[in-house]
Amino acid sequence: MEVERVEDSFDSIEEKRIEDSFDSIDDDAESGLQDDKIMEETPGGGLSRHFHYVPEILAAFFWTVPALFNHFLPYFYVIFLTILLFDRAKRDDDRCRSKHGKYWKLYCDKVAYRIIPGIY
Repeated sequence: MEVERVEDSFDSIEEKRIEDSFDSIDDDAESGLQDDKIMEETPGGGLSRHFHYVPEILAAFFWTVPALFNHFLPYFYVIFLTILLFDRAKRDDDRCRSKHGKYWKLYCDKVAYRIIPGIY
């Protein structure tokens, strides 16, 4: 009987902790603090907004290099992936611009390039 009471009290404490964390997130979102926190950290050290796409494209390229350059077909995946990721970066930027507004503009001013630092 006592074990059940301990488990019930633990469950209620856990539920209360989860509810409090969601309330905190909602309060931050209402005051605009959440958007500011999101824009503080930037992956890739601020080189570009989607710098993590560069190793993906390079990995695909180096995976196909052993096929040499005798035919186009082995490089289809690299070309497809590059087009896909560049389009995705643009769509992500558009979505973030509409979602975060002025905070996204400030972030874009800090991190000017989308994928390739110094180029795009």
